[in-house]
Amino acid sequence: MGGDGAELILKQQKEEGTKDSSSSRRCIPSHQVDDVVDTTGAGDAFQAGLVYSMCKRRMLSTKEGNNNSFVPTQADLEFATFLAAENCRCLGAQNTLSADDCREAMTKAAIL
Repeated sequence: MGGDGAELILKQQKEEGTKDSSSSRRCIPSHQVDDVVDTTGAGDAFQAGLVYSMCKRRMLSTKEGNNNSFVPTQADLEFATFLAAENCRCLGAQNTLSADDCREAMTKAAIL
């Protein structure tokens, strides 16, 4: 990174999902949950999920000799969106899902 401005802008929208400002201009739909308890911490969960997924992918790529950028992939954004939605099933800003639990739930939901 470097330069005079942000390389990526993410805009979280309630019904429309998450949009990014990269060249691909993706829109990731919000993951729907029926049993919302509390939305406190959903944005934090999204950001944590995004950073976690991007860093994990970067570490795996580096081990394989690749040097991928820190631009989020579709999978990174879907993981973050799913984690934010799952956070809404809990009271307060505490998410009870581990990263592995979240990936397993995403697989069952046919997101991964």
